[in-house]
Amino acid sequence: MSRLIRSVLVVCLMFLSLGLVCKLFVRVPAPTYEGRLPCPGLHAEVRVERDAYGIPHIGAADLHDLIFAQGFVVAQDRLWQMDFFRRLGRGRLSQIIGPKALLFDSLFLTLRLSDIAERCWSALSSESREVLQAYADGVNACIRQRGEKLPLEFALLGYRPEPWRPQDCLVISRLIAWGLSMGWVADPVYSQLVDSLGLAKVAEIEPEPGVLSSLLQDSSWTSGVEWDHWLALAGFLPAASPGSNNWAVAAQRSYGGKPILCNDPHLLFLSPGFWYLLSLRAEGYEAIGANIPGVPGILVGRSRALAWGVTNGMLDDVDFFLEELSADSSSCRGPFGEEAVHSVWDTLYVKGEPPKRFRVLLTARGPIVSRLLREEKPVSLCWAGQLVSDEVRAYVRLARSRDVREAIEALGDYLVPAQNFVLADSAGHIAYKLAGRAPRREWPGLLVRRAWVARDRWSGMIPFEDMPQVIDPPEGFVASANYIPPGLSGYLSCYWEPSSRIDRIRQLLSSQTSWTAEQLRQVQLDTVSLYAVRFIELASRWIPEDSLDQRQRDFLLLLRQWDGSMGRESLQPAVYAAFLLKTVEGVFKDEMGDTLFAHFCLLPNLSMRVLLRMLADGTSSWFDDIRTPEVESARETILRSYRQAFAFLRSKLGNDIGRWRWGELHRLVFRHPLAVNWFAARTFNTGGFAHPGGICTINNAAFGLRGDFSAVVGPSLRMVADLSARDGRILAVQVPGQCEIPRTPYFSNMIETWRRGRLLPVGFDAPAEKKVLVLSP
Repeated sequence: MSRLIRSVLVVCLMFLSLGLVCKLFVRVPAPTYEGRLPCPGLHAEVRVERDAYGIPHIGAADLHDLIFAQGFVVAQDRLWQMDFFRRLGRGRLSQIIGPKALLFDSLFLTLRLSDIAERCWSALSSESREVLQAYADGVNACIRQRGEKLPLEFALLGYRPEPWRPQDCLVISRLIAWGLSMGWVADPVYSQLVDSLGLAKVAEIEPEPGVLSSLLQDSSWTSGVEWDHWLALAGFLPAASPGSNNWAVAAQRSYGGKPILCNDPHLLFLSPGFWYLLSLRAEGYEAIGANIPGVPGILVGRSRALAWGVTNGMLDDVDFFLEELSADSSSCRGPFGEEAVHSVWDTLYVKGEPPKRFRVLLTARGPIVSRLLREEKPVSLCWAGQLVSDEVRAYVRLARSRDVREAIEALGDYLVPAQNFVLADSAGHIAYKLAGRAPRREWPGLLVRRAWVARDRWSGMIPFEDMPQVIDPPEGFVASANYIPPGLSGYLSCYWEPSSRIDRIRQLLSSQTSWTAEQLRQVQLDTVSLYAVRFIELASRWIPEDSLDQRQRDFLLLLRQWDGSMGRESLQPAVYAAFLLKTVEGVFKDEMGDTLFAHFCLLPNLSMRVLLRMLADGTSSWFDDIRTPEVESARETILRSYRQAFAFLRSKLGNDIGRWRWGELHRLVFRHPLAVNWFAARTFNTGGFAHPGGICTINNAAFGLRGDFSAVVGPSLRMVADLSARDGRILAVQVPGQCEIPRTPYFSNMIETWRRGRLLPVGFDAPAEKKVLVLSP
């Protein structure tokens, strides 16, 4: 009876929650997109013309009013997302969510992103300050204008947004930079592996040859640090690493006689999405493209003279150091004597609890992060993002650049996140530049080092001029896809993605001499995985066919003949993905155990590169299953993995093999940060459809190696910029839509366009079909 009563109460609460949600929907109308709104602080009237998809075209008299209006307009559509980003970066999520967010708040209070933002603010150029202040003024004007008509999330969590500060934009920029860095996950994972299994064993699975094997003379290396609690933070990350594609074909390879640039950044599939499309026009500044809500300007797009796109540079810009602190923690051991350690205090706010004091110890390298590890041994973290920079100036100068050489010069102000910039100008030139900073080291930065050893420490930063760069290459195109940069000399990283995407891009761009924007749009939709083809080629060599039944032999032949195309209605991608998953498990999990293996799977790009090397050689000791008395070779382990793949697929898709389809496993949902229960998911999430592509396809739809094939990372934005377009337009789409408010016209209206591979025109000129909003002083 008590169970029945509890069930009834649960059902009642569900309906009460549903009623509350419905009531809140009634109270949250769409933003004001038409008419006139007063905005004190503007110099003159600003005209905002939204097209049929909610993309605003903003025309203003000067840069101040333009950026003010950008802040206003983006806040109309994404105010809660902006507030969520700044709270996450400032370590203030627990203030609205409660103790469940303490882990994140502790991390970002320790990293001191707020302090970094203040130091950057103090060092900014006067124009950068004016840009950030104008953006903040526009956001605050929107908050005042909205009054009580705020996005649903504010009502659900019971709070109002605080005034926007210019420094909030800098916090969000650093937050994005931290999220795109891999060192804070990879270094603890590999240090933990070496601590558990020894350097010689782990050197067999080093991400790049020589990264660990070069340290074998110091075979006694160990960090002695317990990393589980730190890596719990990484457990909230996507199961696949973020990546991107970009390329530009030169004028002589374009039917229009001018370069064409393409870009599709691969980020988490979120609702709302990471990007916001818009067109900006004022005296001395014209740009169209996409930005991240909370950050002014255009981050990916074009001006009249120049187009630019980005991919993650994948640089190794984070290191951990063992420290030896004095008894009172006021100093630490350095190479040449004692070094000062400073105590700084912050406040930790938790909903429903009194504020708490939060202490951080700062070394010359960075903060002591041991409390996040729940570790007594002091460990400090050094990150390039702790340095002062002026990315705002870089992006303003980029939009004003007249050619690719001026654009490269503008990127000298750029620090984090390190990005592969592809550039194209209207004069016909194309270029590639890796912008950002990486430390000078005497060693590859994959393991924890000792702060008191001089050769273990950073010796400055690699100059911007020495970072890889290409201008007008003879092949007539430039491209990047998170792989080793062209012309790389020395160590910058070992966190590269597998070469599948960049190899496929180069293969396709080399297949014909001239291109149109439409043809290059089709390249963005390519679902061929060269990694899958290579994996099947190498793995199948170790499978003795006489040990298979007839159905398994038939499938092996199908896989060997397969071109790697990962269409959602195809059978082969499902078998390949299950085979890959079971091979990774079969090779690594027995030595690592459940916890270490789960941590290793946080780095699918590294484990997949390592796996191909091992399959090509076939002699690694990792092929042996240490749980059995026999010594297994690649032959036994790969055969078992292949058989297990079929058992896995039967459990997921049923016994009728003829009905197996990749799309039944590989589905896509755009997820909201608050979608932690059924009601929130129904309210804020969107999607849930079968999706093509995979981890290593140009049309990326990455899944993890943890047994769930859901697409979690992919092209959050697609853009094609043809510099021969007479009206200066780009073609672009971002998902799921421009507005974060459910059941409004622009909430998820771009999904079908995106799914079909179509793009929307975004130009400098006013759209034909439009809603007009005038902002007046």
